[in-house]
Amino acid sequence: MEVRSYMTSATQTILKEALRLKPVERAELIDELFHSFDKSHDERIDAL
Repeated sequence: MEVRSYMTSATQTILKEALRLKPVERAELIDELFHSFDKSHDERIDAL
């Protein structure tokens, strides 16, 4: 899996650890992350 260059080394480490989780655990993590976004528009997210 290619790690995007805009990720910090800390983010890359978190991603590598997350990919070691069981599928159900990854799904729960995705759900939590998704719901953590503020509902207001953020242009920085769109730029990614």
